[in-house]
Amino acid sequence: LSQMVDCPTRGSNILDLVLTNRPDYVIETEVSESFVSDHQTVTSTLGFGLTPKPPKTEHFEDFLNYNFHEADFPALCRELNTVDWEGLADLCENSEDGSDFCSAYNTHCYADSVSSLS
Repeated sequence: LSQMVDCPTRGSNILDLVLTNRPDYVIETEVSESFVSDHQTVTSTLGFGLTPKPPKTEHFEDFLNYNFHEADFPALCRELNTVDWEGLADLCENSEDGSDFCSAYNTHCYADSVSSLS
């Protein structure tokens, strides 16, 4: 991992970090005064060379149908630990719109550990 913050964020110390395994994606990391904290504000600008697409709201609305207040989080963690995250990222990145696949996976993942609100 690469640490992108190179100047103090609280007093003379670097306490706020931006860590990445892809420093080539970070165009700029800026530290500036904060008016709400004793830490400085850290802002990173990322660049991926992608054309932004409007967000798909139907997947977010599906997400709202789950009752996470009563979820079986140990079961959810076990399920998430079995995921081949690199393979999933490749599938999502290499499809024209990976959100459908990712949403389907989330639905499958939540099915056994998070009850539906309806």
